[in-house]
Amino acid sequence: MRKRLIRMLVWPVPCCIVISLGFMSGRIFAAEKLIGIHSARVMSQSMPWIAQEAGLFRKYDLDFRLVYR
Repeated sequence: MRKRLIRMLVWPVPCCIVISLGFMSGRIFAAEKLIGIHSARVMSQSMPWIAQEAGLFRKYDLDFRLVYR
């Protein structure tokens, strides 16, 4: 009885989420500008810096700015 009650209460939540995402699919927008913030220039966080130096952000027309704080 208790498992049945839990199933009845849990299933409507994912169904409502899926249905609402279906209605919102035409209204989703992408970010125009991205900012990456790093606190240290170390090897473990070097991939965005390497991509910037290699010009990959310009190549794929991404407005991505790296900020060192």
